[in-house]
Amino acid sequence: TAARRPAPTSRPPVARPTTTPRTVTARPHKTPPNATPEYDIDFQTHQPEPRDVAQAPQPIINFKSYHIARQAQVNERVDVAPAPPVPASSTECPRCNGAGYVRVDVPMGHPLFGKAIACHCKEDEREGRRRQELWRMSSLDAFEHMTFATFNPKIPGAREAWEVANQYGEDPDGWLVLSGPCGSGKTHLAAAIANLQFGQGAQVLFVVVPKLLDHLRASFAPSSDTTYDALFTKICEAGLLVLDDMGAEHATAWAQDKLFQLLNHRYMYGLPTVITTNLDLMNEMDDRVRSRLNDVSLVRHVRLTADDFRPRHLPQHRRGTN
Repeated sequence: TAARRPAPTSRPPVARPTTTPRTVTARPHKTPPNATPEYDIDFQTHQPEPRDVAQAPQPIINFKSYHIARQAQVNERVDVAPAPPVPASSTECPRCNGAGYVRVDVPMGHPLFGKAIACHCKEDEREGRRRQELWRMSSLDAFEHMTFATFNPKIPGAREAWEVANQYGEDPDGWLVLSGPCGSGKTHLAAAIANLQFGQGAQVLFVVVPKLLDHLRASFAPSSDTTYDALFTKICEAGLLVLDDMGAEHATAWAQDKLFQLLNHRYMYGLPTVITTNLDLMNEMDDRVRSRLNDVSLVRHVRLTADDFRPRHLPQHRRGTN
């Protein structure tokens, strides 16, 4: 008889050694020129980072205090780490050595700790670019000849407005509203203020209100170089805003809403603003706008009672041509 085979016995499970993931790196051989390179495969063991290690909690940044701190740095109320000395003949900024950014000497945990802050030289460049952008959007190129020296204050009904506007142009503070009939000199005085401030280095936007609304509408076009939000913010934050011929725009609901948003922003922050308007149009404005224009704590209202003097200043070579 055939021998009986023993019954199979169960084997204990074999413990497999644990492995760690490996990183594969391909390195080319040194091959002759114009030859297809071959590659070695280099296996490097990669140790995974432990997941049970507690990480230090990240500080929560208060964005309001962050912007306040940035503004404080701009105003030099926060000490900036000194830059290495540079030769006197160098044209680079001595603060940042031409890098454009500096570090702020603040303790650990400060919102600005370890952050790169724009140097003052970069701020000056940005300031210049903003001034030029507002200039291109302004209508001042057509009113460069309108200064306080070219205005005739002896015209009846214009002396007080000339004195007030001249004083405001030297130190813009609050709002100035110039109202009066057509041709009384409102635009001339407003342009004189804008030209004076622009010559002193201020960010000035002088614009006729209907043209301003056209700029805002054009920003919605796909071919626009800027977005509506960026353009509207630029207008709201201009150093000096001069709105000429306010009330002459087509009073649509959209136009009234945008003008209110613009004026309300500047009203809340007390930003210098000059407005010219026809005396008869004050009662036709939006109630919210008219209420802010009548706030005597911020607004100085001057009325020009002069008659239309444009024909008196008609150049000699144009007389008799109409």
